[in-house]
Amino acid sequence: MSNSRKSRLGFAVLASVLLACCAAARQQVSILGRVVPTSTGGGSGGTIGTFQFANAGWDTQGIVVPQGMATGDGSTIQFVGLTTQVDVKTTWPADGSVRFAVVTANIPLDHHDYVLTASGTAASGTFTPASLPTSTTTLANLDGTGHDYVATLSGTRGTDCWLDGPLVKECRQRLAPVYMGTPHDSLRVTYDVRTYNDGEQRVDVQVCNCILISTSDRHHLTPSIVIDGSTVYSHAEVHQALGMAWRQVFAVDGFTFNGYRTEAPPIYDFSSAVTAHAIPKWRSTITNTTTYNFGIGSGDGGYGYDILETGEAAPYLEDPGNRAEIGPYPDWAARYAVHPDNLNYWEATLRNGDSQGSYSFQLAESSDGITPYSAINHVNFVAPGIFQGTGQDSPNDGLVSPFNGFGYYDPNVWQFGEDAHTPSWAFIPYLVTGDRYYADELRYMGSFAISFASVPERGTSPNLSFDPRHPNPQPRGVAWGLRNITDAALYLPDADPWQATLRTVAEAVVSRINFYGALGGFGTGWHGRDWQGSTLNDVTGFNNDYSPAVVDFWKYQFFIDWAMRHAKLGGIAETDVIDGSSAHAGAWLSRVSFNIWLINQVSDPAIQAMGYEIRDLYESAQLIIVGVRDHAWCGIDCGPDFEDTDRVQFYTDIKTILDDSCGGSCPGPHTGSIEGGQGQELRNSLIIGEQLGMSGATAALDAFETYSATLLTSMDAGTNANNPSWALQRGAN
Repeated sequence: MSNSRKSRLGFAVLASVLLACCAAARQQVSILGRVVPTSTGGGSGGTIGTFQFANAGWDTQGIVVPQGMATGDGSTIQFVGLTTQVDVKTTWPADGSVRFAVVTANIPLDHHDYVLTASGTAASGTFTPASLPTSTTTLANLDGTGHDYVATLSGTRGTDCWLDGPLVKECRQRLAPVYMGTPHDSLRVTYDVRTYNDGEQRVDVQVCNCILISTSDRHHLTPSIVIDGSTVYSHAEVHQALGMAWRQVFAVDGFTFNGYRTEAPPIYDFSSAVTAHAIPKWRSTITNTTTYNFGIGSGDGGYGYDILETGEAAPYLEDPGNRAEIGPYPDWAARYAVHPDNLNYWEATLRNGDSQGSYSFQLAESSDGITPYSAINHVNFVAPGIFQGTGQDSPNDGLVSPFNGFGYYDPNVWQFGEDAHTPSWAFIPYLVTGDRYYADELRYMGSFAISFASVPERGTSPNLSFDPRHPNPQPRGVAWGLRNITDAALYLPDADPWQATLRTVAEAVVSRINFYGALGGFGTGWHGRDWQGSTLNDVTGFNNDYSPAVVDFWKYQFFIDWAMRHAKLGGIAETDVIDGSSAHAGAWLSRVSFNIWLINQVSDPAIQAMGYEIRDLYESAQLIIVGVRDHAWCGIDCGPDFEDTDRVQFYTDIKTILDDSCGGSCPGPHTGSIEGGQGQELRNSLIIGEQLGMSGATAALDAFETYSATLLTSMDAGTNANNPSWALQRGAN
């Protein structure tokens, strides 16, 4: 440590009035930085969680707080017996209590219980931090020109701060690398420098090819990073496509990485995140036998853990099958939540969170280099993806269409964005670390989710939503898009206007799913096809817009039920009027209600006499939820009454379903557990019904779990095309 840094240590903590003054000043700073909430709502107190740490040292971590426990300014949150800094990020709208915060403490003992309480006293004040390290990031020989673009960390910390209190201060500098005095048009280098009050520092460097302008393209570059005169990172030439980012983090001035990017790796307590409905509760029987290896791949895209590689996730997002990253949250995150003492799972969760940057999702405005370029700001913009291949935009937005440089040349790698197979890489890493990088990634994914759909399919701002009267995005694309929009809307900082913007979008999506729920989710244009000589060839498509089609019921669900439940538990509410008509509360539950009815049909003597099993019933069921209400299976108001000629007919008995779906010669009868996507989806739907106390749900779930017993053990272990991410705990919201 330099003498100048040492001389600044030990300064007295400033008066709290100074902190209040500085907080007021920060209200005017970048929307993406830290703002101290003024609300004192909530305050019932109690234990938030009990944590252990694999090593002693500095701990900075995120924490979800259930509604009403901690006052909105965070002043009652404390690790019992430890000086604790609290940086509140998000509050609960209903009462202003803390929803999400970043907490910091110096942990004296490893593997010792530390209780985080909402009945304590957080430390106040600030400190004069050590001098910033010197650092340069060089992107050499850009595109073979011999030009070296350099971003140099300024010695002035600046005001764009994420953490600011008596223990730690973290501020950001976002720079355009420069060659011969000219800044690059689309490349940006971000420094997030974290300085603790004993002088230890962590330098987080991110390089993004993210500015979307007419000259944007992919770039070939050779990166290196120097800190305090020493080269701490270098890499051979990489191809960094437009929209891709990578990240490296370094320990400086005595800070020690005892785990992945931290001094005191937490054995995290997820109980408060489950109570607050931030994440689901998974089965405790998920196995603890998987080991993730963090080797690099080819060094230029594809699987692996080098920069611009995709970790465990498929580089080509259209790859079929039940992949480990596809589910409510990825398999590795589910394993980590159940086994938080397995630091291999912790590292896998964070490393894969970093790898979101390896796909062309990060598209930013040139004005500040961080605000997402999206359909929210640009009416005609369509995010580039596997199917679009290029972006689209209006000349009024100052862009030339098509754009260049998205993804890789190799069609087996690509690393484009896509909606129907989009994971949630960064949400759980954000919750457990509070790192600003992950907040940025949440914002990008929420923006992408609504920008990927075409204009007719989504509408225009400020009325963006997924329009069910169009064939895209797919139901699963709606589900994963709603999840990503919801998580950003609920957990981005209150100071970030994208929180409110994405909340508005989430409410619109939830409202439309609710309103059109009796259609099994969305219009018949999705996955439409005639079925094996079906007698329904005269069926008219939704609103007469599409050709006649009969669709497998399971294809209409694709986990929309889980995404809806997740959004509503988090506080996303539907509006009363959609497309000029009154909404029908609970219509989205038509799919759940149908599944309950369908599975319980197996106890019908007539069905038993026919020899049909649960699998026959489920796989033969066609699109029979078609906008009619008050039929026997429904039990609720299923939505608008669409019993006219422009809707698909409704089935009233199971024999007609079986006869019409396959001309009376269904593949069954046969037995066998329903596994993979269909089984996981069906079980989840029945769990939701049981949680909501819907009639017959428990009987249906019991019957299904008995019939598909191997599904449960397969999900726990991640075998037979099943995923731990879907091993949700029965009875838990």
